[in-house]
Parts: sequence; C-alpha cells; structure tokens
Amino acid sequence: MLRPSLPNVVCEECIGLWVAKKGTHLSDCKTGHSLPAGGVQNLPTNFMVNSLVEEFKNVGKGEKKRDGRKKSDSETPRGGKQMSSNQMMRADFKKTFIEKTSKIYEDICGSNISLIIHLCNSRGGSVSCKDSDKVSVNILTPKGKKIGAIMQRKENSILVSFVPKMCGVHRVESLLGKYPIKGSPLMVVVHPDGKFLAGVRGPFKSPRDVTLIGSTLCVTDFREGPYVCTDWLGRKTGEVHVPQTKGGKDSNPFGIVAIDGRLYVTDIANNCVNIYFNGNFLSSFGKNYMNQPVGIATDQNKFIYVSNQGSNQVLVFGPNLALSKSINCDAGKKSSNDSILSCLAINQAEDKLVVADQGNHCLKIISIEQSKVVHTITTRVSQAQATPCGVAIDQDDNVYATVVYKPSEQKGTKDVAAARQRGRGAHGVHPKDYGGWGDGARQVRSLIEGDDTEKGAVLMYNSEGYFLGRFGDSELLNPGGICVHDEPFLTAFVVDMEGSGHGSKGPAVKVFTI
Repeated sequence: MLRPSLPNVVCEECIGLWVAKKGTHLSDCKTGHSLPAGGVQNLPTNFMVNSLVEEFKNVGKGEKKRDGRKKSDSETPRGGKQMSSNQMMRADFKKTFIEKTSKIYEDICGSNISLIIHLCNSRGGSVSCKDSDKVSVNILTPKGKKIGAIMQRKENSILVSFVPKMCGVHRVESLLGKYPIKGSPLMVVVHPDGKFLAGVRGPFKSPRDVTLIGSTLCVTDFREGPYVCTDWLGRKTGEVHVPQTKGGKDSNPFGIVAIDGRLYVTDIANNCVNIYFNGNFLSSFGKNYMNQPVGIATDQNKFIYVSNQGSNQVLVFGPNLALSKSINCDAGKKSSNDSILSCLAINQAEDKLVVADQGNHCLKIISIEQSKVVHTITTRVSQAQATPCGVAIDQDDNVYATVVYKPSEQKGTKDVAAARQRGRGAHGVHPKDYGGWGDGARQVRSLIEGDDTEKGAVLMYNSEGYFLGRFGDSELLNPGGICVHDEPFLTAFVVDMEGSGHGSKGPAVKVFTI
C-alpha cells in the first residue's frame, strides 16, 4: 500500500493506473500532487496496512513460522504482545432444549436445566480443558437473586446444571476470565409445571369465582347461593343466609374476595357488593355507582377495586366503603363498546391492576396512580384467539389468566362472546332474561361445537407481559375465576364450570401446582 503526501492509502496498482490516465489530480481531495523521482513506486509505503493485509490472508490457513513449523495458538504472536485469555480460548453456549431465539431457551420449573459451554481456540478449533478454571457462571432469578449451579468440567466443554424454583426469565452470565463468553448472557425462560393435583367437586352447581380463607375454599355459585364454602375434600362447611333484597331480585353473585375473614361478593342483579361473615349477611355498598359489577380485588390498605362492566370502569372504594375514584378502561383503539370486563387482580407493589376484557380478548394493565390503561396483553393460544375469564397474580408478580379458546382460528367471536354471556350468566345478564340458563348454553353450543369445540387453559405471563407458558389444557373445559396460594407451595385453584351446557362431568374447583 502506498501513501501519497496526504493521508490517503491507495494500492500501488490502482494509483499507477490513475496517474497514467488522469494525472496526479486525485478525486478524493480534489488537489494535485507531485510524484517523487522514480514515479509511483517511490511513494511512501504504509507498513501498518500491509501488515493487516498479510494477517487477513493468513486467517484460516494455519500461518507458518519462518522456520517452516506451524505456529502454536499458545505462542506469543508477532509484535511481542501476549494474547488475552479470551483470544487464546473462546467459549460458546450450547444447549439441546427448544430454542426460541438465538439467546432464549425454554424449560420447566423444578426440572434440571443443563447448559453446555464449549471451549475452543481463537479460530474455533477444540482445545483441552486446561484453562477451564477461568470460566465462571452466575445465574440470576427473575428477582435478580443468585442461585447455585453445578459445573462439571469435561474434555472440551463444561456442563452447567441448575434447578429453578420459580417461573420466569432467568439470566445466565458466564465469563472467561474477565470477558463474557459468546452468547452470554443467556436468557432461560422457565415455564410453569402446571401438574394437575385434584378436582374438588363439592356441592357446586354454577360456580364462578374462588378465594381462600385458610384452608377453606369459598366459591360464588349462582344456583347454590351467593357462595359455597367447602374443605379440600368438597365437604360443605356451613350455610349462608341469603338476605331479602328490595324489589324481589334474586342475588346474582360473581366475584369474591376475603378481607379480615369477611367475604365481599359482587352482585350483578342488584348492582352492589354484599358483605358476609360466617354465613351471615352484614351489609352492602356501591348501589349508587355500580352497573353490573363483576370482578373484585383488594390491597393491604383495604381499598376495594371492582370491575364495573356496565360503565367499562374500575371503581375504587376506600376502607370506609366510600367511592374514592373511577378508572376508565378504554385503551387506545380498543373501543369501550366492545369491552366486556371480567375478573381483576392487583400486583404486589399495589400500583397496577390487571383486568380481563373478554370483548377485546386481552388483559388490560392499569396504572392506579395514572388512572388509565398503560398496556394490553392479547390473549392467544397459538394462533387462536382466547377469551380471558379469571385473573390472579402471585407473590412474584406473575399473571395468570384462565381462558377459553378454539383450537383453530375463531370465527364470529363477538357472537360467541355474547352467547357465552347469556349461557353462563356471568357478565351482568341475568339468565332468566333470556329464557333460562340452558337457552344461552344451547346458543353457545350451536356456535362453537361440532368438530371444533372450545377448550380451557391457564395462561401465565411475567410482570412485563412476557408469555411464560400455559397449563390445564387437558383438564379445563370452561374455566372461570382463579386464585393462587403460595403455601406450602405455589398452587392455582381454578373454577371449572366444565362446560355448563356441554353435558360433561359437572362443575369443580381444579387444583394445579405451578
């Protein structure tokens, strides 16, 4: 490479042709240059660029030393500078499990996860494990806590094994000395286990939502009364005294939550929340503000959040049961005319709500401070639209949503949602207004049955809305409310109406490990 008087670098052949055709006026600098005596050949030589060219020519060819011997990877390179550890030996992440992207892998919570770090030289060739002690691994849970890992050093690789105790995206960082290895950090998505434990049948007839008081299951039930309390064997634990309501309307319960041993139950027919203690009716509130109240949740300060289907809002009541504020659930292009709000839940930080919107097939994330929807999660199972029903949030802020979906792409989803609304009596529409419970159920069957009937499942997302997996496909048919419990281990309790109108085994609360 030759260097004219200005700091341009040109190959000797090219500049010779240029001078022969166009003289010494160079196109880049628009300036003429005088040639030294002897012409182009006597222009200054750029030894640095020539050296780089030679290095590139020798890549992959096994550069030989001047005495004819092949240069060793461990020897000092030309120029006298010692190669750094990550140049002498390289490490790559390899794995045999399902690969989602180049840096994301998937596994099941509680299973042993194995990762392979391959050791190689700077050119990709295998090397022995003599320098493997320079490789370190850190594994961080979704909460940023380090967990232990077992490292087994082999001939040309290192096997890293660990057992995750929680679902979510785990970060695996590995260093070779002080340099990150290729593919680090590696993101490992840990899915829920979702093993089916048991089905609590009990005296349920038309269950909708569920909560726990100690080891007692409390389930709202349209036909059996405002709610039913059972033990884990399905045995009824006490009677509920139904209050006499003004106007003679029957109670139409849906959502349920426990606060200090008292049960707060939304009543769609009477547009209020009823409060019960030990089976006795205490009082009600919200009649002046509610229009088809469905889901209900509470925080540690005893504020109560109610999804109000008729106005497409979440109503917030203080500990004194007075209305504190209302939050509109419109979300950009998501029209309030299409919204059919259902259950809701609050996160651990108590700054966000998650509410199911059946009409738009999504979960809406609401900022309590901003009083608006800040994010939506479209609920799908593969390519099929999924209609969310129940919502719950665990101690790690993972979100669980029970859904109903068709295995293939759905058609006429608005008609299906409307028919399900009538058939289940779950969204502010009293079954008697539509010819009884079975009439709506038959409409659901006419729309969705045949060779492609609906199925149920539980979808799980992390706090950022990243899909972590699903479970319950084989056990759920027509799921409703859900609650999660973390003692003695993380467990999901799912109301399964088990296809009211589908002629199946009957309703139950189904229990899954997570």
